[in-house]
This record gives sequence, C-alpha cells and structure tokens, in this order.
Amino acid sequence: MSGNQEFQLFRNLINKTNDAIFIADAETARIIYANDMACTSTGYSQAELLSMHVMDVDVKIELSQWKEQVKALRKEGKIIEVSHRRKDGITFPVEINVSYYPLDDHNGCIIGIARDITERNKANEELKRLHQILIRQATSDPLTGIANRIKFNEVLVKEIARSKRFTLPLSLIMMDIDHFKAVNDTYGHIAGDNVLREFASRVSKSVRKNDLFTRWGGEEFMILVTNVTRSGTVIFAEKLRLEIEAFDFSPVGRITCSFGVTGYEKTDTIDSFIKKADVALYRAKSAGRNRVESS
Repeated sequence: MSGNQEFQLFRNLINKTNDAIFIADAETARIIYANDMACTSTGYSQAELLSMHVMDVDVKIELSQWKEQVKALRKEGKIIEVSHRRKDGITFPVEINVSYYPLDDHNGCIIGIARDITERNKANEELKRLHQILIRQATSDPLTGIANRIKFNEVLVKEIARSKRFTLPLSLIMMDIDHFKAVNDTYGHIAGDNVLREFASRVSKSVRKNDLFTRWGGEEFMILVTNVTRSGTVIFAEKLRLEIEAFDFSPVGRITCSFGVTGYEKTDTIDSFIKKADVALYRAKSAGRNRVESS
C-alpha cells in the first residue's frame, strides 16, 4: 500500500467515525481540520469551519482561556464537557477528549474528539428524576404524602446525634385521632381516608420546616420537634389540639386528637424516647382524650 493510499484510508476512517474531530492551531485557535461529523454536528461546511476559530464553535471559551488550556494540555490531555454552537444558533453539550500534539520545537496543534452527549444527559436526568420518585415513594406515606416510619427513623438517628453533640433540646409529639374507628364505621373508609389526608394537610401547615411530621400508622402521627424544650413543645401541641378541634372535617364534622409529649434526655435510647411519648399519649387517652400530656 502506497503512502497516498494509506492517507486516503486514514482519511476515510476519520470521516466515518461518529465522533466530531477538530484540529486547531495551538497558538491562534484557528481550526485547521474538521471531519465530516464535525460538519454534520455543527451545521457548517468544511470550508466554513476552516475559516473559523475554536471560539466560534465553543460557547464559553475565549482566546485568553484557550492559551491557558494549551499550557495545561502540553503536560497532559483531558476529557471535558463543553457546549458547542451550531450554525443555526442552537447549542448542545459535548464531551470532548482534547490533547496537544507538537509539530516542531515551537509549534503544535490541539486535537479534539467531540461526542454529542445530549441524549446521554437526557437519560441521566430521567434517571435522577426516577431516583427521586423512588426515594419519595420509599420514605413517604402513600395516603397522606407526609413522611413515613422509614424517614422518621432515619431523621431521628441524625437528630439524636446532633442533640448529643451540641446539647440541643429535642422533643417528640405522638398524636392519635380520637374515636377514629367510629369515623370509619359511620362514614366508611373512603371518608376516613379523606379525614386522614385533611388532618395531615392541616397539621403540616403548622409544623416548622426543620421539624418532621410523620404518619406513624393508622390514625397515629409523630412530630419530631428540634431545638425546642419539652415545655415549649407542650405549648405547640396545645395550639395544634385547639386548631384540630375547631376545624370542620366535612362530612364527618368535628374531630379531636390526643397528644403525648416528651423531651429527649442523654440517657434515652431511641426506643425509650418513643416509649415516653407513647406513655404520655396513653395518659391523655385515659384522662378523657382531646388533651395534651407530657412525660
């Protein structure tokens, strides 16, 4: 095979690749070669590209930045993500493998092999979206949309560690809707579910962003209250009790809720912390319901 045949074979191979290949003068950033895919991806003819500079295609780079990049590329090539601009003005993301190739002791060129990653980025965004959906589904109560036990336990571990480390108050409210079985028996489970959803919505509006409102199970709910003492949390629970008592849960009408409040102590375990709130709630139920007790 002659040298000319080898050159033609090499040229054909380069033009058949799915990657856009650019070669630019290292000093001036003028494009001195572009393969067929470089033309296809940018919308320019080869003659047009050979009259342009890298800055005409690369959205963000300037000549001063180009020279700094060339200095770095003299030492080592790299793979970067940039945006290229088409002839019609549309920009698109590319992953480009760039390296420096010396022509003599003083001159050289930059070779860039670019791949359109629009579809890859779309796929990655879709994966992120699906991942977030899965996380929400795994940590949210499907009926009310608030946090579930999995999320509660995850946050509780972190908040207990933070409370210990910084000596910050941490409190817990356990809530139970009074006589909820009667709601289901009288109005049906669909009406009962609507009450639970409305209840969660009403309470959510009163809970601070830093606190965690959770459906514990059935008609029981938890609020993990950060940076507030037990006495302060009792006041908050009483405010919630009055708000719930005053609201009309149509078509059921008025309902009430019992509250058990406790504060975290250094001797508490996770189980004992929750147990104290449960004991306080039991006292509230035993004392006639629609009240706040603490332990």
